[in-house]
Amino acid sequence: MNKNVAAVLKGYLALSTSDRSEFIDDLNKYQKGNQELRKSLNEDVTRTVKSSVNFGPSPGGCPCCGK
Repeated sequence: MNKNVAAVLKGYLALSTSDRSEFIDDLNKYQKGNQELRKSLNEDVTRTVKSSVNFGPSPGGCPCCGK
């Protein structure tokens, strides 16, 4: 398995059932969407992730990459 795919799958498996459903819904929107919708979803993800980055040590590490 590709390391990038494994990292994303690890993060997915760490999600709650409701978060998994939300992820699948958003992924399907992205896959089926046109260029404009994809750009909008990408901007939403970038904005959300940037606003919640914590640079301090994390007990237990990142659920996606394990660092």
